[in-house]
Amino acid sequence: MTTTHTLTCPGDTTVSIDFPDPRPGPATFVVAGHKTGSVLLNRIIDDLAALTGLPVVRVEEVLWRGGLKIKDWPQQIFDLMEQPGLVYTSFRDLQRLGELTSFQTGRRIFMIRDPRDVAVSYFFSMSKSHVIPEGGAAREDMLRMRDAAAQSDLDSFIQRGMANNVLRNIQSFAQYLGTPDTVFYKYEDIIFAKEPWVAQIAADLGISVPQDDIARIARRHDIIPEQENPNAHIRSVKPGGWREKLSPQSVAFIEEKFPLFFEKYGYGRES
Repeated sequence: MTTTHTLTCPGDTTVSIDFPDPRPGPATFVVAGHKTGSVLLNRIIDDLAALTGLPVVRVEEVLWRGGLKIKDWPQQIFDLMEQPGLVYTSFRDLQRLGELTSFQTGRRIFMIRDPRDVAVSYFFSMSKSHVIPEGGAAREDMLRMRDAAAQSDLDSFIQRGMANNVLRNIQSFAQYLGTPDTVFYKYEDIIFAKEPWVAQIAADLGISVPQDDIARIARRHDIIPEQENPNAHIRSVKPGGWREKLSPQSVAFIEEKFPLFFEKYGYGRES
């Protein structure tokens, strides 16, 4: 069974979100930064949930499609997320999750990627391919970002700091490295190894899935474009593509501004 909650949001708008019945045990939170493979991860979890009945709540996706910026999320949704036994997914931003007891005591799954590839992918996404909400403040923000990105080249976009918030957010995940019940997936480790990754996701979510189903889900999501398509959501999956795109100045900008990717996450510096 599911319970539908109606959230009262700024501007007298409402957003409805479904909460399934919880399973025993603590909550699980899935936080995958922008352009780290977040859509891929969440779709795999959705497939696993459809197969096993895993109780998933797609929090950020539902609120974003409802036109809400994170700063406008009502307190009601944070109160609801204190409920244990649910898998809360689709988060790109760490935002206020650290304030939740359920986040502090539950299981945390993070996904990261080389910041230089994130910055490149974010530029193409903002300028061409990212879905835009149908209404609300989130739509207005996306349209402004798309216009700014469309009027900029890649290096200017990065050196003007237009990817800084995204990279700063992913860098902030580092505070949870080495903490109990915390898992980090690196994009570079999984993008060409989908089947073992799907098996690992299932294990990390505490569910048992037959190997045939693991393989089937992996095949469904093993999309490798033969050539780059700047207008597609899956533009290119090759790690290290930033070397063909970024100027030395942009590389140095990222490496100087976001040192934890190199000091904590293990990515190698170029400059």
